[in-house]
Amino acid sequence: MKLFADIDIPKNKKPTSSDYELVCSSKKPDTIKCRELIEHWFDQFPKDNLNEFLGRFKSRMTEHHTGALFELFVYNLCLSLGFQTTRNTTAKIPDYKIVTSANETVFLECTVSGDSISKDPVHKNSGRLYEKLNEENLKYWIKIEVEKAGPNSIPEGKLLRIIKSKVNLLDYEQELLKARNQNFSEEQLISVDDWEILVSFRAKPAEIFIESTDNIGLFSGGLMSIESPRYLIQAMNEKRTRNYEVNGMPYIIALNSLEIGLTEYEFLKALIGDSKELGFFNESKNTSVSGVLLTRRLNSWTVREPNLTLYHNPWTKRPVNENVFNLNQVKIEVNDRSHKLLRIDGLNGEAIIKNMI
Repeated sequence: MKLFADIDIPKNKKPTSSDYELVCSSKKPDTIKCRELIEHWFDQFPKDNLNEFLGRFKSRMTEHHTGALFELFVYNLCLSLGFQTTRNTTAKIPDYKIVTSANETVFLECTVSGDSISKDPVHKNSGRLYEKLNEENLKYWIKIEVEKAGPNSIPEGKLLRIIKSKVNLLDYEQELLKARNQNFSEEQLISVDDWEILVSFRAKPAEIFIESTDNIGLFSGGLMSIESPRYLIQAMNEKRTRNYEVNGMPYIIALNSLEIGLTEYEFLKALIGDSKELGFFNESKNTSVSGVLLTRRLNSWTVREPNLTLYHNPWTKRPVNENVFNLNQVKIEVNDRSHKLLRIDGLNGEAIIKNMI
């Protein structure tokens, strides 16, 4: 049984293709190596009750596909660390029960925290706009920049009609001459359904126009706030021990954050809070969580370069033995309103992957 199929995606459909489809269809050598590594991990994966896992792995939803991939990665990571690892498929029991080299039983649950950009209203349903634009036989690349997002999804139908009307007013030969000296034409503001959108155009050379079905030159959401701590806490709250049967054993949440450019400061704010609000780790709550294994943006293109660190809960009642986790780790010492980080060096990403091959 294989995870990846041989898929051929037409060029005009690529902007709306899922991550799974894009990885399947890629001919790039680096992506092929990633596919081969993932298939190797799947060979080691228990084959009972696979339907639900396969459904998520092949899902069109990025978080479902990435979540299944992350479970596969964590299972093989535990094996590579020398842990006896049991996969669970019952909802009330965490994903994995591991027995470490110190004969310590630890439960481990995997989860994914989405990124702020994909959750921002600017990007909701933008795929339908891509698809509709690329179905048009246009002689121009179009740059779209969202100045202001409305309360509802982007009005792709109305926006497409307005864009086409503006294209029909352009003189192709004149715009082609302009395109040799500048990237795009002067920006024009479109106001529709409480959205304010700047559009500009660049004429395609004739030889490209004949073959091209790609009309999107650039899509931008402008400035937006990044809400990493919010999504991190939300993901961890869904995995609190009250939702699982852990029988008083140590419990680790394995968290794959998809946030672009996530900093340790933002993650620590989610874990221990600041002067305004409490974090997920606190002396009065979640003390049954031993720690969080943070992985940054692990997906089907980055599996050969994992970035992960185990953060220990300073208030936990169920600590784990850091000596048996040969990973980068952080222990947090909290004094009054300040904290100190004690770092424990472990395997880097390259060494981890060598152990998982």
